[in-house]
Amino acid sequence: MPSPRELLLEFWNVWSTDGAVGVLHRYDQFFTHDMDWRPPIAGMLGTEYVGREGWARYVSDFGDIFASFESEDLEVKEVAAELFTARARVRATASSGETLDAVLFVIARFRDGLISYGWGTYDDQAAETMLAAILDGEVGV
Repeated sequence: MPSPRELLLEFWNVWSTDGAVGVLHRYDQFFTHDMDWRPPIAGMLGTEYVGREGWARYVSDFGDIFASFESEDLEVKEVAAELFTARARVRATASSGETLDAVLFVIARFRDGLISYGWGTYDDQAAETMLAAILDGEVGV
């Protein structure tokens, strides 16, 4: 079984080459059955993505919002036992034609060697606040 760091790197590799659909095809390799995924678009849409069905809905929502999405300069860090952060520069074009050029910050919690929780933002301050809340036990994930 790969380490959490190796699994995150493989997740990012699959995402980069095959997109969210590719990740869906390998869902059981990356996620727990009840994985809770809270990417930036979840807040925009007021939705939650839980489990395989949630990830499938995320794939659809993501495809509706973005016409293209690229990332580079991935940096993964272990911040506590089974808790990792990942940062990457992302460039995207929305279906509406608007562009995004930002740093995506993701927090990933592992359970039994798989991702059980993922949270993401483009806001550095929100990321630091959320990470501190998780580390302080204020947010249980």
